[in-house]
Amino acid sequence: MAHEVVIEYPCDGVGLIRLNRPEALNAISIALEDQLRAAITQLEGDSKVNAIVLTGEGRAFSAGVDLKEVGELGFGARQRELGVMSVSEMFERLTTPVIAAVNGFAVTGGFELALMCDLIYASTEAKFADTHARVEVIPGWGLSQRLPWRVGVQRAKEISLSGNYVDAQTAYEWGIVNRVFEPAALLPAAIQLASDIAGCAGPVQSQIKRLVESSANVGLSEGLRAERTLADSHNHAVSASELESRRGAILDRGRGQN
Repeated sequence: MAHEVVIEYPCDGVGLIRLNRPEALNAISIALEDQLRAAITQLEGDSKVNAIVLTGEGRAFSAGVDLKEVGELGFGARQRELGVMSVSEMFERLTTPVIAAVNGFAVTGGFELALMCDLIYASTEAKFADTHARVEVIPGWGLSQRLPWRVGVQRAKEISLSGNYVDAQTAYEWGIVNRVFEPAALLPAAIQLASDIAGCAGPVQSQIKRLVESSANVGLSEGLRAERTLADSHNHAVSASELESRRGAILDRGRGQN
């Protein structure tokens, strides 16, 4: 099997997960998602890893779930291939802090993946978009709940109802990302922050992480459950052919906005 996810250890205490399908803008195929789950499990279970950096190879962080693959299989078949627990649920249970180093496009599922992380550093070339409404599917990885935490309800509606791209500077001003860096400086900065976090590792760190999250999580669990229920009932009814036709329109629109 191709290495669609690569694990590296750039310094003591830090694990780096690199999404490695640059030719497909790191679209999340079944194989990539399987390998991402395995990488998360491996690093979370490694007592020597106290912080994780997640980034993408090439010019994208991730273009989201591989709609070409979903167009062939349908959502229901894809989920059956992957099993019960979603990547979003895995991130919810993580005790190890995760920093997203968003190096380029973070679109729909890729945007959701970045939002699952504790902190987001972005390149000046990063662009964020939520195109769920344009594909006519419901978010299933928490975007409808996590995005309003960061930007507020009105801005979340603007992003999700329009499907428009948000550039790195706007993402910083709106609170999506913590900091913005020139492309060459992004990954070193994220690794340095991870190293700083790893240096504080100890039993209390995971407790502080949970305490900080709980301050913002009032009602989140209910919201995530509601989203999953709606996503399960709606997305499985979307046909493969409908998804394939919408995928082409999304690609054309994305090229026009770049």
